[in-house]
Amino acid sequence: MVRSKRVMMFAAMCVLALVSGGASQGEAIEELPVVSTTALSTGGALFAERDGYLYFHNGSLEGSGWGDGGFSIVDISDPLLPGVVARYDDYYMGFHAFSGHYMFRGRREGSPPDCALHVIDISDPTNPTLACSVSVSYRPRAFEISGNYLYVAASHQGLWVYDISDPTDVRQAGWLNMEADRLALIPQSGEAVPILYVDSHEGSFVAGELIAMSLLDPAHPSVIDTISTDCVVSMMEMGTILVLVQSSVGERLLFLDGADPFVELGAYASDSLGGLAVGPGDRHLYISDYEGNFSVLDFRQPSAPTEVAHCETGLSNVVTVVPTPTHIYALGSGMLVITEALKVFEDVTWDSWAAAEIDACIGAGIVGGYPDGSYQPTMPVARDQMAVFIARAMAGGDDNVPADPDTATFDDVALDHWAFKYVESCVASEVVQGFDPVTYGPTVTVSRDAMAVFVSRAVAGGDENVPDGPADATFDDVPTDNWAYAYIEYCTGEGIVQGYDPVTYGPSIAVTRDQMAVYVARAFGL
Repeated sequence: MVRSKRVMMFAAMCVLALVSGGASQGEAIEELPVVSTTALSTGGALFAERDGYLYFHNGSLEGSGWGDGGFSIVDISDPLLPGVVARYDDYYMGFHAFSGHYMFRGRREGSPPDCALHVIDISDPTNPTLACSVSVSYRPRAFEISGNYLYVAASHQGLWVYDISDPTDVRQAGWLNMEADRLALIPQSGEAVPILYVDSHEGSFVAGELIAMSLLDPAHPSVIDTISTDCVVSMMEMGTILVLVQSSVGERLLFLDGADPFVELGAYASDSLGGLAVGPGDRHLYISDYEGNFSVLDFRQPSAPTEVAHCETGLSNVVTVVPTPTHIYALGSGMLVITEALKVFEDVTWDSWAAAEIDACIGAGIVGGYPDGSYQPTMPVARDQMAVFIARAMAGGDDNVPADPDTATFDDVALDHWAFKYVESCVASEVVQGFDPVTYGPTVTVSRDAMAVFVSRAVAGGDENVPDGPADATFDDVPTDNWAYAYIEYCTGEGIVQGYDPVTYGPSIAVTRDQMAVYVARAFGL
């Protein structure tokens, strides 16, 4: 593949939607109250939450003169009473990656340095053990994992590739002679090939290059494209978005489309950018400021990210923040501060089963909440509400739903009915029909069989495009002669719906608002 080079201009005249810190006009910033503060035995920085345990780097080992003193694991099964359950001591260089129940770390000890890659088994978080050690001739700078391969940046000593299909027997699979200081991986979706981003800045405040590499052959990454950049301090991935922390003029975050290399999406300026963390659902970005505070950006619109929450922890220094579905943990000066997590809605927390899909539907302009800040996830969906979901999803958001026609199709959905244009849009698209030529039944509750009919027609592009069902039925309660058989089988085959068990669909069960968000998100790839 031909390697091309483009220069990215970071001056103020660059055509970017650069948004200064703070909420958009008229939008309040939520103040997150501290609900608990716990002293930890060592300082350091949080770096992960996995399966109900926090992981944090310990403070420097006495006399080590390098890095930190390993890591500790904190049990947060009771979020407000965290307790350290294990400590693992090593001379760690500040980088890590996880795969399954293994942690991959870089180790440096002695002078001259004795460097190695360590694989640590954390299947029992109370007893982390060394599973594999690989001696290396370089200082590991950054780690990323894609499938069965570990990528290690080693500055001017290149980009190293390891086969980790057996984490207890890690073997080198490749090496590229290039400057590699920081890494970020955009995993992609479906059959798309993952993209590895390599930052080649030898220092934090000098010019360098950002390189996009295809992992079509994961053992031998190939260059897709390269751009010149200035003063990249760090970078990370947020879903399919690449986030660069830049300090050329003040401090700012630059957002790039990671799936389409180097397409600029927006930026965010701040007086002080500390540690970064991505919240549940890849919607919020958490930023600590090194002054005892952290802020939360809503990332739904990368071209215009807005600050939606702020916390003054009471600490003199917040090093890192780790958000979980139920709480936010901030660590600084050996103190662990805990706040309540942000919610999708007052009645939808991030650990709710449909939280991600509800949030995706919000971002796509398909659903909204009630004036009291609730979503009412368990409320049954009526036929008028169903039409709103479907019409917005087909149109790509509320603003794109066609304007009201001049006349009404149904007597019970008149011109002044709140859902008039949505029902008419679904009628025009042959997604819905009335119970008779003049009766729609807007307040009739939608059952799972009727939902499958609506969604199938919307996805397939009309009733005539929904294929006949298979010869044998998937569900015992939806036989081949069921009126909605073909539609339910179509939705099942497309991965839109599932049964309550392998042979039970529940066709007459009412659809609720959380379920509807899930069906729409799956059907329209949100």
